[in-house]
Amino acid sequence: MVESFIFDLSSVLYEREQLVSRLSTYSINQAEKKHLISFDKRMEALIESYAATKFTDLERKVFSEFTALIPDISQSGYIYNIDYQHDMLLNENSLLTKRALAKLAMLSDIQTAEGQRLIKESNGIMLQDKSSSQFEIVTLIILAIMIQVILFSSTSLLEKIKQKPHLN
Repeated sequence: MVESFIFDLSSVLYEREQLVSRLSTYSINQAEKKHLISFDKRMEALIESYAATKFTDLERKVFSEFTALIPDISQSGYIYNIDYQHDMLLNENSLLTKRALAKLAMLSDIQTAEGQRLIKESNGIMLQDKSSSQFEIVTLIILAIMIQVILFSSTSLLEKIKQKPHLN
């Protein structure tokens, strides 16, 4: 689930960067502005959903660093006055996006490592349960054998009726 948030955030960041790089030099028209706003809203929604999940300590730190980049990314792309500022903002947007994508890659690596740890842990628990079940079965078999030995080796409390062999 978390991995899908990371993937979706990466996609939104990449698409947003592509849109910002195609924007006109001097101004943003309403359609472009709406498109940027929609990317920013999708990003905010995904971040809120991701923030509602459980974090490891390292993941919390990296996620905090990632979210610190978002306001600057969201501001980039809206204001252009002159050509050199446009190029500067494009470079800044590209740099911020690359840093954010790097943080998302780190979060993905943390998720992968955590998933592998949980798989190992659950395999250990399953192995322990399997061993416990096998021990219980062996114990029951031994008890059944002991009960049979006791039943067949004990002497009867009732005396056998002796028959005379010649009367048969």
